[in-house]
Amino acid sequence: MPREDEIIIDLQSKVDSAKTPLEKATALNNLLTKLRYDIAFSDAMPLLSEALDLTDIPDGIPENYQQRARTLSLHAIVMRNHGEYEIALSSAKTALSYYEQFGDIEQQAHLHNSIG
Repeated sequence: MPREDEIIIDLQSKVDSAKTPLEKATALNNLLTKLRYDIAFSDAMPLLSEALDLTDIPDGIPENYQQRARTLSLHAIVMRNHGEYEIALSSAKTALSYYEQFGDIEQQAHLHNSIG
């Protein structure tokens, strides 16, 4: 079983080797998912900002919108964990609207729980 630091190194390697914006956003979100409760605010923000920028593309590709929703959901978690409640709520509500459009009941439930 890989150690925690090996997992993080592997996830960072996938960020570094991503070939498309969608691949990079997905890799960043995977890294943020692993680190979301332990990462320092100053370390999380550049990763979140980059993932938000990479997914802010009105191109009609469902995978981009799914990664956008995931990024916003992670953004809400990090903001909440660092006391930025209004920003967290805004990100969670926006992510929720995406998940409602996709019909993703599980993620809707997670966000309702987080918001409520």
